[in-house]
Amino acid sequence: MEINDEFSELTKIMKEIRDCLVQLVDIKHKEDEISFIPRKDIKSIFNCIDTTVAKMFNRDDFPAIMIGEHKVEKTALKKWLQERRI
Repeated sequence: MEINDEFSELTKIMKEIRDCLVQLVDIKHKEDEISFIPRKDIKSIFNCIDTTVAKMFNRDDFPAIMIGEHKVEKTALKKWLQERRI
């Protein structure tokens, strides 16, 4: 009986470890995903007017791209925001 109980407990622990590893892999995949923010959403994120958003997207150093409409990749925007600008 004791061996069966130990085996059951070990099996349970191994399944929990597997589930944790699966979650970590899912998190890593989500971090690697490329996601874009449309120009209209930038306006609401920063709570600014259209002309301010237009100035941002017209800057040479702003990481905007045009795929159907102006967009900016999420991690590129975060990086851009971390740099000091005057």
